[in-house]
Amino acid sequence: MASASKSGTPLRVIQDVPTRWNSSFLMLQRLIHLRLPIMAVLEDPELTKSSHRHLQLKDHQWNLAKEIVAALEAPAKATTVLGGETYCTQTLVVPVAKSLLRGLRTANEELSASAADFRKSLAMEIEVKLSLDPFDPISLPSVSAALDPRSRSLGFLDSDEDKDELKSEIQGGSSDDECILEPPAKRPMEEDMSLFFACPSVEPSTTSSAASDCEVEVTQFFTEKQVGSSVDPLDWWRTNADRFPTMARLAKRVLCIPATSVPSERVFSAAGIIVSKLRASLTHENVDALVFLHANSGLQAARTAAPVAVQQLMPRLERFAEEEADDLPPLPDL
Repeated sequence: MASASKSGTPLRVIQDVPTRWNSSFLMLQRLIHLRLPIMAVLEDPELTKSSHRHLQLKDHQWNLAKEIVAALEAPAKATTVLGGETYCTQTLVVPVAKSLLRGLRTANEELSASAADFRKSLAMEIEVKLSLDPFDPISLPSVSAALDPRSRSLGFLDSDEDKDELKSEIQGGSSDDECILEPPAKRPMEEDMSLFFACPSVEPSTTSSAASDCEVEVTQFFTEKQVGSSVDPLDWWRTNADRFPTMARLAKRVLCIPATSVPSERVFSAAGIIVSKLRASLTHENVDALVFLHANSGLQAARTAAPVAVQQLMPRLERFAEEEADDLPPLPDL
């Protein structure tokens, strides 16, 4: 069954996929869009047998489908936003979750009882699915959102006590070098053994000065005006790292964390397509090269403009192309 879209491309019904809940939303959305053609086909005795007439939906069922689509529209957009990989997603977890729960719990007397129960169950399911409590003022999503200059007003927290606790957590995390700096290199065994026999010595403490500097940075950061929503937090911290050197280290370690596993799942999906039954003899080096090129297909192909990783990869890809060409059967004579 198909119906013409604005561009002339036929629109077909979309099947539900159990492993992708967004497909349920897309299925119902397309079903509502094709309501008239579907009803016409089901009512036509030449196209639909009488034993299949029960598939025709009632008016209240169509209305319920519309209400469910309206409830799922925001979560579908949130899933797409949090599954991105070209921008910072960890900072969006708390604002997006708060917005979703606020919208689902908004009272609407025009909704049917079934739709109201569905929205209530969906809100509870979103809370359960979150691995950590996103509204805990000292959780990773909350710290990430606070380090985003677009949300440093901390509007996602309800009380001033939570805001103060979050600021203290950022101050403590920024001044703790063990959490921010790279892990120290392993020391030889002789150096470790000397610790048991060396005389104790007192080193001058720099904790108080580092803590005071961090406190000044945190205070200045949260008193400045909030930037617009179009600002990239990574670019902002790259530009303002000299003004907030201690907090910039924390932002560098936190903002790079993806909010979901969708980016890595895309890589596995691409690898599953590349390594097929017809290409089961690919070496792991060639698979790595092809997956890398697929994941970085937006990079410029020119060798001079390519990053160092691509430059190092080109000789391997050229050898791979030659090997593939040698394995091909000769062309028949014409």
